[in-house]
Amino acid sequence: MVAEITREKFYAAVSSNDVAEVTRMLAEDASLANADLRPETERDEFTHGFPLIIAAGENFLELALVLLAHGADPNSRSTAASDPPEYGMPLHHAVRHRNYSLAHSLLDGGGDPNSFPHCDQSTIEVAFYLARENGISYKAVRQAYIDWLPPDQTDSKLTVRSLIGVHPNESVRMFARLVDLGGSPQLGALVREGFADLIEEILHHSASKPGSPHDHPKGTTFENILGSARWHGYPDIIISMMKNYPQYFDYDVLIETIECAVISHNRDGHYRDYRRIIATQLEELASRGLIHRAIRDAEFNPIYMMATGFTWHENYGYRAPIAAPDCYIDLAQLFTSFGLADVNYQHPETLESPLLAAVKRGHHPGISVFIEWLLEEGADMCPDSTAEMSAIEIAKERGYEEIANMLKGKAQCIDRAEF
Repeated sequence: MVAEITREKFYAAVSSNDVAEVTRMLAEDASLANADLRPETERDEFTHGFPLIIAAGENFLELALVLLAHGADPNSRSTAASDPPEYGMPLHHAVRHRNYSLAHSLLDGGGDPNSFPHCDQSTIEVAFYLARENGISYKAVRQAYIDWLPPDQTDSKLTVRSLIGVHPNESVRMFARLVDLGGSPQLGALVREGFADLIEEILHHSASKPGSPHDHPKGTTFENILGSARWHGYPDIIISMMKNYPQYFDYDVLIETIECAVISHNRDGHYRDYRRIIATQLEELASRGLIHRAIRDAEFNPIYMMATGFTWHENYGYRAPIAAPDCYIDLAQLFTSFGLADVNYQHPETLESPLLAAVKRGHHPGISVFIEWLLEEGADMCPDSTAEMSAIEIAKERGYEEIANMLKGKAQCIDRAEF
């Protein structure tokens, strides 16, 4: 147990990149190298508080090497359970910073090539994109995905390093080392980098086999690739999969694909790409006679999903900006054309309506446009449930005055609201 005053002093030294002070304190107490430097009340399931992670995150090379020399764990894991457990963040930070000297030192010290953060791109995925930017060959990429390719068309004795040769770029060499040390590249990265032919080859051989541990959702190769295509916005991949593997696109998968495309905050594609994904799923539901099942499905209301999650205002650093406000109306009208526009739907657990959900997101760019559309389509401003606040009350309580005034102007029943 590190004394509080020692913890505070060591944290200050690490944060300020005071190599001399860190070295002095480690000589007195080597356990500091693996201590969580956050106050106990601020510790959670993430790894932010470990000295080596702080040093790598700030790109303090000399400090990180000192910590490693004093036994810092390159694979620091979560301080509590999480799913998946975050670990190996020093390597993740080093690769993101393109600090390959530190990255190699971490790997030399036992760093896991499969390190990853809780909710972000894995280390090897980051390395893959950097290698792609700097000219890694198709043969080397294909070798990296050998586990999902037919054995008679691959050579398991080859390494990615042997295929890149004396490559001049450090990012390419780093990706090769990560793979050759046992790193499992993400299948979704092939979607995002446009390897359509390689994806088809992998699906033909391994569609039902286990996918990569780094992909979301976890599961089969098919689920990994579809998950990436619908989250990131790649309709051509999805359409090709629907054509070649129709047996996998049952009612649940079609509905889940719509849901992912509506609420995705990991966007690469433009709004029109997500709209195209949604439209193809709706058309498939209609062609199979399943659209009425979707209309009756108490768990599925796309208007409500739009209210709670459409085009998040945070984009997690992915490639595409959020959609413009008028996309709310366009998408709502698309769902309406298929009979999926119950604006007075109530969520079976929360009893919340699309209008109430939308008002709660009053900070979101463009949400007022959607609220106005809901009202024009007959959304009830005064739900029967006495447990709920009215839409106007919610807007006023949260300080959304513009929305409150718009609601007030359209109100038909406002006896519970005070102005």
